[in-house]
Amino acid sequence: MNANDHFGWAGHTIDGKYRVERAVGEGAFGVVYRAHHLGFDEPVALKCLKLPPGLRGPDRDEFFRRFLAEGRILNRLSRSSTGIVQALDLGAATSPRGLWAPYLVLEWLEGRSLADDLEQRARRGQGGRGFVAAASLLEPAALALASAHEQGVAHRDVKPANLFLALVGGRPTVKVLDFGIAKVFAEGPVHDLTASGGTSMWQAFSPLYAAPEQFDRAYGRTGPATDVFSLALVLLEVASGRPALAGESLAELFVASTNRDRRPSLRAQGVPCPAAVDQVVARALAVDPAARFATVSDFWRALAEAAHDAPASAPATAPAARGTGAPRGELPPPAARGTGAPRGELPPPDRAPTPPPLLPHHAPTGSALPPDRTPTGSAPPPALLASRDAPTAHPRATLAWLAALASAAALSFALVQRSASRADAPGPPPAGNVSGPTPTPAPAGPEGPAPARRIEPAPALRERRIEGGLLPLRPGETRARAGSFVVRGLGAAAPLDYVTAARACRQAGLALCSEAQWQLACAASPSIAPLETWTSSLEPRRGAVRRGGAGGCGARRVAAPAEPLAGPGQACCSRSLAVDADALPGAPAPPEAERKVLAFEAAFNRHDVAALRRQLDGELRFFLITDSRERVGALFAKAFREDPDLWVLHEGCAIGADIDAWSAECLKVAGRGQELALVLTRYEFGRASGLVRSITDERVLQPFTAASALAPAPH
Repeated sequence: MNANDHFGWAGHTIDGKYRVERAVGEGAFGVVYRAHHLGFDEPVALKCLKLPPGLRGPDRDEFFRRFLAEGRILNRLSRSSTGIVQALDLGAATSPRGLWAPYLVLEWLEGRSLADDLEQRARRGQGGRGFVAAASLLEPAALALASAHEQGVAHRDVKPANLFLALVGGRPTVKVLDFGIAKVFAEGPVHDLTASGGTSMWQAFSPLYAAPEQFDRAYGRTGPATDVFSLALVLLEVASGRPALAGESLAELFVASTNRDRRPSLRAQGVPCPAAVDQVVARALAVDPAARFATVSDFWRALAEAAHDAPASAPATAPAARGTGAPRGELPPPAARGTGAPRGELPPPDRAPTPPPLLPHHAPTGSALPPDRTPTGSAPPPALLASRDAPTAHPRATLAWLAALASAAALSFALVQRSASRADAPGPPPAGNVSGPTPTPAPAGPEGPAPARRIEPAPALRERRIEGGLLPLRPGETRARAGSFVVRGLGAAAPLDYVTAARACRQAGLALCSEAQWQLACAASPSIAPLETWTSSLEPRRGAVRRGGAGGCGARRVAAPAEPLAGPGQACCSRSLAVDADALPGAPAPPEAERKVLAFEAAFNRHDVAALRRQLDGELRFFLITDSRERVGALFAKAFREDPDLWVLHEGCAIGADIDAWSAECLKVAGRGQELALVLTRYEFGRASGLVRSITDERVLQPFTAASALAPAPH
């Protein structure tokens, strides 16, 4: 017999229809069993409610009447929203242990609760997901709550244990559990009985996610605005990895929930976000219910609009945490087990499902947000993608100098925004150029536009094929594997700046070598070492990395991109990525991951919209919107028309795996004319289809900045 089989139902049949297999979860309100529907021959979840022993006679009848009413509402809500666990039946029965129990029959869900997911991430030291990923993950729950609010129904117990990461129809999504249960326990005979009888295990709300009015009715009535408050707290926890309210006891949490001088916020949790986004969250967490958004629909719409419309001057980084939650770096306490649908065997999605957004589909506008702080010191080489130290990046992809999270508007077109100050560029390059289109000519001078100078390849260094190999990512570690590639030295009539060197490599059908490629090439062919070379690697707001020269293979310095090399010449490489080589269940082998990312890069750099569309899923997540491949292809086409000199190079990628997808989180350098950008981009590929299901620029380390404006700080 299972230890948490409170009612003794395992092995018995309820009402001749549901054969109970085992208890799978227990909470304050009840026990969840896995059962078998004998008529449908399908598994179902059976939730039996635990009642106070003193609930008898008319009080029990009144409770059951309320339970039936809320159960019918749940059935109606679940038919109107796929984001709410589907209610199939309800009733009451006396268990083998003589306990009378109302029960709900719910769809069986494979997956696990968000509470379990947060607990596992905390144990692994993975931290929070950041604002964009957290908002995307919670959007199905927001849509479900919005649908309920439109029908006049509030949940009253929104918390991670009541949000379930489920696999439905082969795709991950979030389902809301326990609609109406809190109301049944909070009102009527159970509340009266427990409120007057001292301590109670049937508390009808969760203090860690409770609004002020749930602690004390003097603050107002509970309702949809209560759900707004709780959902905002969950958003903060998912984004940061730790609870937003600080306190161990009920009294401490009451103070934290109602303290007007110290409010929870994304920035207080150490989560970078635009100021406009934090203002929306601040309103959602107002102490007075009347000062909050009236419904979750209003809250989520305002959140999306703030993310899309945040001005370019809005600060994007978070100040130091102010103590409204757990101390920085402290792991959250273990979350309570879910009381809704049972936990399955499959891992949850680490990233967002793809529901339709609350806002109409449109391409966000704006420009990339600059970070508030400029990183100092030398950045690690671009191959440093496997450290597990970054709390808001993929757990196995980090750069120590991740500086800021830009707004969703900046993220969505960080690489496709047109610069108003630039002259129109010529058309796209010929299809054979796999490394990037020919850049914009130099700005017009007094005599008119200066012709672009073509750099003629010269046999300064014979072509060598490098077989690739494992790269050291941290002392004693070898995680990233670079595939084989060709390296060739090009001669030039004069020393090259970064932009001209990049153009020369593209004209030769190659590209700037990433720093990882240069390391491998120099080790395999020391004759490369004396040729001082630009690599594609950028250090945010400081400049570009040069390798080689007088110091040989060990020479490395960050230089202003406008500063010419010491001598004429440049080493160029064919495309190859440093890919995290750790084996993960469901993840592709590094060569396959490399092939997928480089195929996308090549189509992008050719401005081949048809080839890009062929690599996209029929519907995909494109930053904070979900749209068809045709619509996303049209957005790419528009970007290429407006920026015909746009190119990107992926330097290295860390691979992750979800239930039915795998992801590549890649460091990406971008250029257009004389401007350069550095972005951490995440691609999600369907495991079965191999098509791109999601594209998100998760970190804008450097927005498009004129190369002439970049220079390392003087020593």
